[in-house]
Parts: sequence; C-alpha cells; structure tokens
Amino acid sequence: MNYLRRIGVQLSLWFIGAMGALLTPLSAQALTVTIDGRAVQLTNVAPCPSGYNLCRFIPPGTYGKFTVGDVNVTSNKARILIGDNSTAGSLDLMKLTGIKFTPVGVTAGTTTTTTATIVVTHTYNAGGGNPAGDYAWGYGMAGYLDPPSNENIVGDQLKQTGQGNFAGKIAALGLGLDTGKFATPTTLNLNGSVTKSRAATVVMPACNTGSNRCAPTITQTFTLTMTGADTLVLSDSAIACGGTCRQADAVIPIPPLLYQLMLKLDPQAPNDINQLPKWLADMGEKYLKNKQQKELLAQLIKALNKWLAASVPGTCAQVQTAIDEIIEDDVEAHEAYIATLAALGELFAPAEPGGSTITIRKETSEATSDSFQFTLIGPSASADETIDMEGQTSRVIVIPVEPGNYSLTEIPRAGWDLTNVTCSGGQINLSLNLALGDNVDCTFTNSLASASNAVLHIEKELSTSCGGSCAPVTFGFQIVGPPNSTPSVTTDGFGRGITSVPVPAGTYSVIEDTHSSFGLQNSFCSVDGGAPVPTMDVVIPSGASVTCIFVNEPL
Repeated sequence: MNYLRRIGVQLSLWFIGAMGALLTPLSAQALTVTIDGRAVQLTNVAPCPSGYNLCRFIPPGTYGKFTVGDVNVTSNKARILIGDNSTAGSLDLMKLTGIKFTPVGVTAGTTTTTTATIVVTHTYNAGGGNPAGDYAWGYGMAGYLDPPSNENIVGDQLKQTGQGNFAGKIAALGLGLDTGKFATPTTLNLNGSVTKSRAATVVMPACNTGSNRCAPTITQTFTLTMTGADTLVLSDSAIACGGTCRQADAVIPIPPLLYQLMLKLDPQAPNDINQLPKWLADMGEKYLKNKQQKELLAQLIKALNKWLAASVPGTCAQVQTAIDEIIEDDVEAHEAYIATLAALGELFAPAEPGGSTITIRKETSEATSDSFQFTLIGPSASADETIDMEGQTSRVIVIPVEPGNYSLTEIPRAGWDLTNVTCSGGQINLSLNLALGDNVDCTFTNSLASASNAVLHIEKELSTSCGGSCAPVTFGFQIVGPPNSTPSVTTDGFGRGITSVPVPAGTYSVIEDTHSSFGLQNSFCSVDGGAPVPTMDVVIPSGASVTCIFVNEPL
C-alpha cells in the first residue's frame, strides 16, 4: 500500500508485504517441536532466508513410528524456520521444509496404517509483540506422497491445524488444511500431491496484549496417516503465516506531536490515518515550490514513516492479501520443483505391479511424420492422447490409469484410413473394463488413403451420461451417393461410437435409421475439420476426411 506518490520530494510510507528492516536473531527457547510426544533437539543452526530470524535443522533420526530425513542432504535439509517480526509491515511465519517422513518397519506392499503427530509451538514476542489490532492467519502446504513401486496412495492423509493463545484467550487459527484420505489408487506419484492452501482470515479480533501489543503463542499440529510404506515429502514446506491488521474504517488518530506538525502546514489537517494519504498528496502539490514548507513536509513524512512502521498495521484486506501471497510463493516454488523432477523422470513412476495401464500402439503402412490423436475417457483420463510418428511406421505410448471402464477411439486423420484395431479382442469402438493390475495393449493400424478415395466417419453420441456403464446400442445408417452403403454404429459404455467408410469423391447424404428407443437430437458434418454443414448433399473431395456426428436422446 503506497500512501504517496512522488510529488516534488521523494515520499514513501510503509506498505504491506515488506518484511521490515534487518531482523535480530532470536533465542530458540521460545520454539519447541515434538513428534509423537518426543521433543526434537533443535541444536544445529540453519541459515535464515529473508523474513526469518530463528532457523534450526531437525536432526535426522527415528521419532516414534517414523524416520525423519532430509529431502536432499546438501540443498534441502530438514529444518524449521520462524519469522518473529514485530513491525507493522511484517508478518509472523512458521515453516517446516526439506523433510521426509517414512514409516518404520513397514514392509512395502502391505496395508499397515502408521500415524504421527508433529507439534510446533512458538511464542511470537520479538520487540514486545506485534502492533495492536486484529490478528489474521493463513495456511499452506507443498509436498507429495511417494509410494513404493508396488503400492499406491490409498488411505494416506495429511492434516494441519492451528491454535493461538492470546494472553490466555484461546482461539482456533481458522479451518486449517486437510487432504482427506486419498481413495483412488494411481501409478502417478504426483497424484499424491498434498499441495493446498487456505486463504487468511481474522482469527482473533482486538489482539491487544503485552503493553497493548499482540504477542500470541502459536501451536501448529500436523497429523500424518500413511498406509503401507509410503513416504511424505515436504519438498518445499508446510507453512503458516499471520499478522495484525486493522479494519478499513477504523479511526486511528495521529500522535499529538506529529499532529502538531501537520497543523503548522494546515490548520484544518485531519486527525485520522484514513484521511492521511489524500491530505499529504494535497500538501505536496500545494507546497511544491515553497522550499521552507516542503522541508517541513519532508520531515513530517519521515516521522510518519517511523510511526506507521512501528505501530499501525495495514487493513485486514491488505494483510490477508500479503499472507496469501507469501503462501502462494511457496506453492509456486513447489510446482517448479515438481516440474524439475518430472523433467528428470524421477517423479512419474513407470507401470507398477498393482497399477493398470493402457498401451496404444500406432502402426502405419508407410513411414510418416504425421501425428495421430486418440480420445480416452474414463475414471482417471478424459483427454486426447497424441502419438507423433517422427518418421517411423510404429510408435507406442503407455498410459497409467486407475481401474474402471474406459472408452478409446482414434480421431480420424486426413489422408489415412483406419484399417484395423486389435485390443484384447476389442473392436474399433473400444469399451475397456480394467481391473486393478490389468495392462491392456491396443494396436491401431492405418493405411495411406488412395488419392481417389476419401473417408467418411460416422460418429454417434448419446445425450445421456452413465459414467462408463451405458448398455450398447446399435444404430443403422444409409449412405446415399455414387456408391450406396448401410453401415451401423454400436455405442460403448460412455454412449459413444464411430465407424469409418472409404468412399470415392462425390456428393453424399448420410441418413440415420429410425430407432425405437432414441430420437435424433442433432446432426451435422464437417469436411476436413471445417465449419458444420447439413448431413444432406455433402460434397466430398478426393482424399478428404469427413466426419458426420449424430446426437440422440432417449424417447
């Protein structure tokens, strides 16, 4: 929050988000950490980054039912960081980072449940505490669950809650964070992300203690539940952040000595901080060319800066935004870390025993650099997958998936005819039902379309949604053109189906037969991905790829 702009002299007032001047290192006596009731001896000094003034390593070792270790012994060691800041422009910070929690004595592949409670307590009292006002608090955590190759993350959970003791007044620090128990197995470790945040809220109004300053004792409790031998990696941090704030309409008078200086410049000067920005701007414009008055204004601004920085918090909206921005910085740092791991191939596990996969193989009659797209719809996938041939005749992709029903279709590609599909005995319209551990291999074979032929694709969609459990329905069609034909399309468990018919160039009409249970809701054709046209009298050029879509609804 900038109260002033540059108006003849350099004007600047305190603004939310600044971490204040140089922080004095603190004694560790006010900081305690326990894991399952065992006190952690924070004896090693860790370097403090900007904004923190009490930083300690957490020695690796066994604490209760978990082994605590470093994410990286050289660059990301287990540590706790405290920012105990008492100026109005700063925030209270509490951060766990660089920590790995691994269950002790649990065999990989079992369903043993292991729990731990980590409690961090610190009394924020540097400089006597924060300025008087309301107290806001927010949460964030950034990490991931890393299961062994023969496990998944089902049953894992991380919760973070907080409590503040404000001179005997106990208050919950907002709603906290909870991943909930993961219920879906996956072979992608990233799907075990515990990256979450909770926007800051006011948790204690009128936090005025200790010579009218807010100096709370904050307790953060982390509850960890792990099923099997999974590891929790707090790659960046579990962070909590708070600070005092004032209501936007709160009337805060100017200190008497400063107000007397204001009256020398203007006998009608307002005695309220809320009116201060406009008044200073007006005075700056008024005395822009008056050397004596401009010097007095500069002295006043310097004194106001000192008072504001020490005693006047920003509005609650401003402080909460500053808290949220600090938490968001941690989340973004974690996302960058995850991206690096993914690029190095260290986070995404290959197909694992107990997981499920769908392998898509693309075979072409000639080497090509074309790309082929496939639509995969199911519990853990609803997107287009692409295979780039890169000058080859055969390419493969493997997609880890959760168990369930899947629909897999190839999107028509201009210049190519889909001539064969084999997939566990499936057909071109693949409806796959994968159990845990199933690995389905599908091969799509394409031949280069002849110059005289085009391909007419008929797609069928049902307007009903049944999540992979739709009963198959067969629809008949008539293609009226230079050659006539009567293809049919059978829908899959998602109410979708497709058939492809090679046709010579010409003008065609595609007509759906009347169905006893479904009425035609909408239909159109598209030539080589162009604008929709009616399904009657469609002009199909040589080598074109034409898709006609028919949408039906139950009668």
